[in-house]
Amino acid sequence: MSLNKIIKRRFDKEMAKKSACKIMIKKFFKNEKIGSFGLIITIILLIISIFANVIAPYGMNEADIDNKLQSSSSTHLFGTDNLGRDILSRIIYGAQVTVVVGFSASLLSTVISVILGLFSGYFGGKFDLIIQRVVDLMMAFPSIILLIALMSILGTGVVQLIIVLGLRSGIVGSRLIRSAVIDVKENVFVDAANAIGCSNKRILLRHILPHIISTIIILFTTRVPNMVMVEASLSFLGFGIPAPFPSWGGMLSSGREFMIKAPFLLIWPGLALSIVVFGINMLGDSIRDLIDPRMKGIKKRKG
Repeated sequence: MSLNKIIKRRFDKEMAKKSACKIMIKKFFKNEKIGSFGLIITIILLIISIFANVIAPYGMNEADIDNKLQSSSSTHLFGTDNLGRDILSRIIYGAQVTVVVGFSASLLSTVISVILGLFSGYFGGKFDLIIQRVVDLMMAFPSIILLIALMSILGTGVVQLIIVLGLRSGIVGSRLIRSAVIDVKENVFVDAANAIGCSNKRILLRHILPHIISTIIILFTTRVPNMVMVEASLSFLGFGIPAPFPSWGGMLSSGREFMIKAPFLLIWPGLALSIVVFGINMLGDSIRDLIDPRMKGIKKRKG
């Protein structure tokens, strides 16, 4: 085969991939209206978190002592808190915490789930037995109590929070990946790969991992909103992001004692948290339906 034919064949493959991606994107926006809305919310969240220093009208801890607990005005669109800090600016900076913790903890937990699930499901035996008993132990404790205990040991902070959330969710979620690996392992092509002498590494990376990619993507997309809610819950209880860095959960906690006099201290961060979690959840559900059309069929039959 000549060099020109090889180049032309590769070019045609790349063009086919690009056209397939365009068709999938068009199909997503056409059929998944709520998912498209969730995608818009997620994109806005990412833009706000990246350009928070430019978008925010004030600094995150810039205080105006003369205008404490001020309601919405032209200078402070969402009002000010008990220290005179602009609520809108703190919500914008709080979006950075949401993005960093939500996506980083979800990525870490997904990596841990994939590693444990792959080895546990493929090799089985004593290793699988030990891993599954650890998973049972993690699931036996209420998650919020376990997370509070771990945060009390490690201390509050963004890095500690990401590690704790990632480890706990990663170990528990490995059971889902293990089930998918066991299902794929029973196929004939895995037995054929073993028969011709393929190494375990090659079988795991070339034959099993590509077949569970959809499960991994679904696992990641469904974990992001959960991580956002757990981070807000821990910050609300005082075990998450330490002051003075703004967190939506921390803002809800600090505004409790002023909820009668200044209810907007709770309304705005609570509304931001609800919209973001709703948007990411809708996006995750739509991606799951796009990857696994059987789920959409189940929903239609239930309807």
